[in-house]
Amino acid sequence: MRKMNPEDKAKYIERYNDRLKLYGYHLKTLGWGGDRERQARRFQVHMEIENFFPQKINSVLDVGCGFGDMGDYLRVHYPYVKYTGIDINPSLIEEGEKRFPQLDLRVGEVMEMEFGSYDLVCESGMFNYQLEHQDQVAYIRKTLGRFFSICRIGISVDFMSTFVDFKHEDAFHMDEFEAIKIGKGLSSRILLRNDYLDYEYCLYVFKVM
Repeated sequence: MRKMNPEDKAKYIERYNDRLKLYGYHLKTLGWGGDRERQARRFQVHMEIENFFPQKINSVLDVGCGFGDMGDYLRVHYPYVKYTGIDINPSLIEEGEKRFPQLDLRVGEVMEMEFGSYDLVCESGMFNYQLEHQDQVAYIRKTLGRFFSICRIGISVDFMSTFVDFKHEDAFHMDEFEAIKIGKGLSSRILLRNDYLDYEYCLYVFKVM
């Protein structure tokens, strides 16, 4: 399985650790600004995949979970859902465990860890950082393939759109047509949503029953 390049991984972790020192437990540490409503909307959109599938979501694997905020959101709004969050950054997980000791938070890379199956495998923003030492689209394709191998119902993936009027130098905006091609390579049934927030979109890829 294709893991993140070690140099990219080290830089990725360092980037978040630098912001953690500045902001502590805050959305700015995760690169999302400070809008909790927008964060909650992303979490809700992930769960809305069940609106297009004949089964309800009862378990979620949140990859690149940061502090585990999605787990806390689910605890309030979907208390019956089993949540597991994983992240490659030990410092974020450590802070998350302090904030949310009831959550199942783990340090690791999804391409290396062994899991059972989950109804939904999702991510919010883990692909938004521009990698320097490997082909980003190829990395995303392999990673989503791993997501799909774990899920029972589907995967939900958040990307920054290419239809924007500004891009940060170190940000990665995923071409919508590339996302569709990756999704169709996994399943005959996909959905791309660009209806919930400006400048980003969500790709659902469903297991076909």
